[in-house]
Amino acid sequence: MVRQFLVVGALLCLAPSLPAQDVLSAVAPQVLQPAEEIFTAHRDAVVRVVCLHRREDGSGGARTGSGFFLDAAGHVATTAGAIEGAEEIWIEFGPHSIRAGVVGVDLRTNVAVLAPVEESPPQPCFSLGDGTVMPKTLTPLLAIACEIGLDPSPAIGIALAEQICHGNHCFATTHLRSSLPSNAGAPGSPVFDLQGNFVGMLMASIPQIDGSFLLPARAIRRVVQDLLRHGEVRYAYVGLDTCLERDGDGQFAVLVRDVIPNSPAAEANLLAEDRILAINDMPIRGPADLRNAIFFAPPESPIAITVRRGSDIFRLFVRTIGCRPGEEVR
Repeated sequence: MVRQFLVVGALLCLAPSLPAQDVLSAVAPQVLQPAEEIFTAHRDAVVRVVCLHRREDGSGGARTGSGFFLDAAGHVATTAGAIEGAEEIWIEFGPHSIRAGVVGVDLRTNVAVLAPVEESPPQPCFSLGDGTVMPKTLTPLLAIACEIGLDPSPAIGIALAEQICHGNHCFATTHLRSSLPSNAGAPGSPVFDLQGNFVGMLMASIPQIDGSFLLPARAIRRVVQDLLRHGEVRYAYVGLDTCLERDGDGQFAVLVRDVIPNSPAAEANLLAEDRILAINDMPIRGPADLRNAIFFAPPESPIAITVRRGSDIFRLFVRTIGCRPGEEVR
């Protein structure tokens, strides 16, 4: 399927005079058919998020984004950026327009959950899945977005790479970089593979390459669950300052640079110069592994940190606490 997907792109570039639909229909029914089925099955669960703002001169303005129903009760996932500063928020789908309120916002991941202000009939939704593996490079992807305030429409791209940082900004957890376009109004749209599995939410554009970043499904589930239960996301705090160093074998290792006094790490007897080998049996080979392990660690719960101290290996149990504002494991 991937090979045929790439052939489609090549033909569209080499034969621009041909109608795109003719090219696609001729060479890629294995791509078009599942994409059409997924779009048809899920488009009714995708919504347009309309945010009304008051300008400084007193006049009104509107900004639109995308989102999708999380459950039959009408809860909607979208981006925090889409609703920032909004005086009123409306969810639009088909002929319907429902006023919504904010259930919770997580600025670390740029996710927001909305709920209808008034009782509404059951809404269509889809499963967020239970997988933890992200799509491999070159996996075909389908986004359903309400670009520039239009009705839900499909866009096809491919998975490019996993990424924890972009420029000077580091994400809270690994994101998926894709070739999916992210035009105005697209952030907040759901993304699927061509087997119909939800793989993440489109979060932000990369204008330099006409691509986008996706927050993976596993992270969406973790964040949405907390927002629905608590109105905020509860992150774990360990109390370590770390750095990346090359060990004697020429391999990179995550080294404890400092242990914050009176922190869970200090109470568990972690020491500066300890090399972190694993957290809850997840190997730690670099900063991305460390950030992901802490991101998914539940607060107020023990985690097992395996360290090398000199020539000895220790398995220490750290009982995390809720993350304090501005504090995180680096």
